[in-house]
Amino acid sequence: MPRGRLADAQHTLANEYGFSTWATLKSHVESLAFTPAQAFQAAVCDSNALRARELLARHPELRAKINDPLPDYGFGIHALFAAVQRSDRPTIDVLLEAGADINKRTEWWAGGFGVLDDCDPSLVDFLLERGAVLDAHAAARLGMLPNLKELTAAVPDVVHARGGDGQTPLHFASTIEVAEFLLDRSAAIDAHDIDHESTPAQYMLRVDQKRHYPKDR
Repeated sequence: MPRGRLADAQHTLANEYGFSTWATLKSHVESLAFTPAQAFQAAVCDSNALRARELLARHPELRAKINDPLPDYGFGIHALFAAVQRSDRPTIDVLLEAGADINKRTEWWAGGFGVLDDCDPSLVDFLLERGAVLDAHAAARLGMLPNLKELTAAVPDVVHARGGDGQTPLHFASTIEVAEFLLDRSAAIDAHDIDHESTPAQYMLRVDQKRHYPKDR
């Protein structure tokens, strides 16, 4: 069915059930079928910022648990991290306004991930402006060598720090320059992460370069 005809049909159906729009009918059906927590998770996963805001305003208990992992989502991921995965800026702002912690890491047994560990590069400045803290792992991943130099100058042992999945910054390195810098500072070339028991070189074989790029700062 063409998009215009589908929208007309949805509007007609909503009116027949006494609702002014398809969106209000959909929200009503969700309220009957889902618990508030389930409806909230669906709104976040659907990138529906308006619905997420409405649910947070209506159900204070959602605010109280906003930093908790989403049920049945996996990997100990909370709502803000899920919105970051979708590069959904409106929903990110809704969640931050409701008290979400931008530096909350996922609750993964081998080591949690931060938002800068997984976001699309186009989202980096947006997240930094809202308080995301850049660490050595994210700096290595994003090719932000000047920042990485500052971080290692302040805490030299950070090259051995364990991050998401128990990886070191060298596991996150996305450029030769970053890898060379870390190795020059005694990063362990054959260190194994905790989750996959893989070396930095094995990670680099599968890295998605579209999500890792050098950034001059």
